[in-house]
Amino acid sequence: MNVRLLRSDDAELAARAIRQIKPPGERQGDTTLRDMERFLDARDVLFAVAVDGEPVGYAVAYALLRVDGGPPMILLYEVMVASGHRRRGVGRALVACVVEAAKAEEAGSMWVLADGDNAAAVALYTSCGACRRVPDQSLFVWSPIRLLS
Repeated sequence: MNVRLLRSDDAELAARAIRQIKPPGERQGDTTLRDMERFLDARDVLFAVAVDGEPVGYAVAYALLRVDGGPPMILLYEVMVASGHRRRGVGRALVACVVEAAKAEEAGSMWVLADGDNAAAVALYTSCGACRRVPDQSLFVWSPIRLLS
């Protein structure tokens, strides 16, 4: 298995990974090659893919710049592994790839949101060295985004 970060010239591989791994009901629409090129070309995007003949997993993270000039934080946004390849170290290898990229970005921290009852996610992030779980935090969501009146 090969795990690496992708850039805009890898757009076709990234789009194929999303189409093959992310369930259709969880996608917002079709991933076009142009959209994927633009996405991968963004400086703050980290997109890792695991390939074993075909894509078997991917991770998306974002480098968040800080207003106070401190080191960026990395938001690990999504880790997806094809159902037939789970519990084989794919997710762990993807997170490790993002961690290495975070070190290269000289990030100060990395964080991820996960449902507390998602045992697979909790086990993955704990096994990958997440040092603590933050209790009693609330997530607020604007979806769809509407103007305040």
